[in-house]
Amino acid sequence: MNLPALNELDLGEMADWPQSAQWLFMMVLCLGLLVVAYFGLIQPQQHQLQQLIEQEGVLRETFESQQSQAANLARRRAQLRREETTFAAMLKQLPEQVDVSDLLTDVSQTGLAAGLEFVFFQPLDAVTGAFYVELPLRFRVLGDYHQLGQFISALAALPRIITLHDMTIQPQSVDRTAHNLLVMEATVKTYRYQPDENNG
Repeated sequence: MNLPALNELDLGEMADWPQSAQWLFMMVLCLGLLVVAYFGLIQPQQHQLQQLIEQEGVLRETFESQQSQAANLARRRAQLRREETTFAAMLKQLPEQVDVSDLLTDVSQTGLAAGLEFVFFQPLDAVTGAFYVELPLRFRVLGDYHQLGQFISALAALPRIITLHDMTIQPQSVDRTAHNLLVMEATVKTYRYQPDENNG
């Protein structure tokens, strides 16, 4: 069958067409239906399926993360209670009213008990932090190695939080015949709790 013969075919008389023309028409019709079905039905479904697969991956990760958190919930709550207890204990070591004179008294009594000689005290300006005020004090003491060790140990044992900064230790004299005294200069800091006024 040639092209001019195809042009003479009438759709109304399809039953009278040659068998090859009928088969060709049916194949073209089926191919057209398959193309329409693919682009009209299958391709949008494939796109939606891909979106759902991606969404499943995100939801699976979220689920696994939340499942892990839920499995560790009791342990995390216990850890939070421990941290709250530790924080409360530390806040007790940061009294709301601490004066520099209290710091002077504590440091001087501790040093004298260790047998040290104080050369000078120099209170420094207070420094305000997020929820505390830092009260620094610069000092210089004279004593032997064991007295200095006893002094530092006694400072650490005080009930309030006290930290030692910028410490230098050197011999009092370069003369080898002199006593084995050392000069220690350092800054000691204590801290005062400052409640957040915005929350209180």
